[in-house]
Amino acid sequence: MTSITVVRTHEQWSRLQAPWRRLLDEAENSSVFMTWEWLDAWSRYFTDDRELQVIVCTEGDDIVAIVPLVGTVRKRAKVEVRTSRLLGSGLSDQLGLLVRPGREDAMAAVARCLNDGEIAWDLLEIADLDFADPAARALVSELERAGIGARFVESVQCAYVTVASDWESYYAERFGKKTRASNRRKLRKLAEMGDFRIRWVSEPDDVVGALKAIRAMDERSDYQGEERIRPFDSERGQKFFDDFGVSFANNGWLLLGLMELDGALVSYSIGFRFKGRHLDFFGGFDPGMFKLSVGRLLMVELMRRCYEDGVTEIDYLRGFETWKEEWTSASRPNGILTASNPSAGSRMRVMAQKIPLG
Repeated sequence: MTSITVVRTHEQWSRLQAPWRRLLDEAENSSVFMTWEWLDAWSRYFTDDRELQVIVCTEGDDIVAIVPLVGTVRKRAKVEVRTSRLLGSGLSDQLGLLVRPGREDAMAAVARCLNDGEIAWDLLEIADLDFADPAARALVSELERAGIGARFVESVQCAYVTVASDWESYYAERFGKKTRASNRRKLRKLAEMGDFRIRWVSEPDDVVGALKAIRAMDERSDYQGEERIRPFDSERGQKFFDDFGVSFANNGWLLLGLMELDGALVSYSIGFRFKGRHLDFFGGFDPGMFKLSVGRLLMVELMRRCYEDGVTEIDYLRGFETWKEEWTSASRPNGILTASNPSAGSRMRVMAQKIPLG
């Protein structure tokens, strides 16, 4: 029978590093946002006001599944509602339940843990899952079997490119002759304006300096796009990026693209390399250089490099913003799993805050 342990302290969490890595190596749907390096850094910088609720499923001495939840409390009108989400939620684009392939039956023990009150929760919101994840679907079934109302629905589309041809063929397919010629003219114009270069940062010793330059450009510029991601707005956010950035670089998972003119950054991209894929996390550009399309030009060079490096897929992650449509028409959904605690106390707290029950 599968037994359950709930990890509640950072000391206990740190002991999961070795089994976590083993399960991640076995997992079929793993992502860079599920690595120990990413989640451990996230846990150290963003859990001060949260409670670790990591559910560990064990058979004998063998850990077969880990569901890394973290609890938050929302207080309004003197009523507290407790919501459990996955560790890393918010900043992570692709999360998951860490389950050994073929052992989705362990989700019955997770449902039992949630139903028996071993962790304090009113609402369960597990977002940014692979919508095809069999473990998520198994958990929904087991929650419903335990009398807990749950559902798993599509949440957001994620654009991607499958690398199936050579770069020049792909580039010509996505952009017409006039656009490609315009891109070349703008590159020449930038070269005529001063000391122009594009450099790629992937070595650990160079990461902190590159991220500092990116932060400086963000601070002096208004983002040009439909949605602003501000991971550097807090001191904790800056330390988090420096921390995982060096760690990712040590593992060969980080690629920063920097477009510079006379030593000043005019465009950047932050991307990850993991299991043969390139994940385009986010980027930005100086709005004063908008007419020269520095954001698109850097993306052209990034895509060229991806093809030359032999990656199998370029993943633009969650959201299908207009600019992504230039590069692909393919997308797949993330899913969100939600559930509400059926206990009378939980239902009263949720209703008091006028939160719709799932």
